[in-house]
Amino acid sequence: MDAFVLQLLNGLDKGGAYALIALGLTLVFGTLGVVNFAHDALFMLGAFCAVTLQKLLTLSVKVKDESVTFFDAYEEIPLSGGLDG
Repeated sequence: MDAFVLQLLNGLDKGGAYALIALGLTLVFGTLGVVNFAHDALFMLGAFCAVTLQKLLTLSVKVKDESVTFFDAYEEIPLSGGLDG
C-alpha cells in the first residue's frame, strides 16, 4: 500500500510540473502569438538547482550493495539515525 501512495504522489508531482509548463506555453502563445520555449529552460535550471541543493544538504554516505554482482550498485545511508532512531 505504501508503494501505491508513493506512486500516486509521484504522479501528481510530475503531472503538476507538466501542467505548469503547459500553462506557461499557452499563456505566452496566447498573448504574444509566438511559441517561446525559454521558460522551459528556466524550469529545468530550477530543477537542477533543487537537486543540487538537496544533494548538498543531505548528510549520507554511499555504501556498495553486495547483493548486486553484475555491476556496482550503491545505496545511500543517512549518517544520522533518521526517523527510526
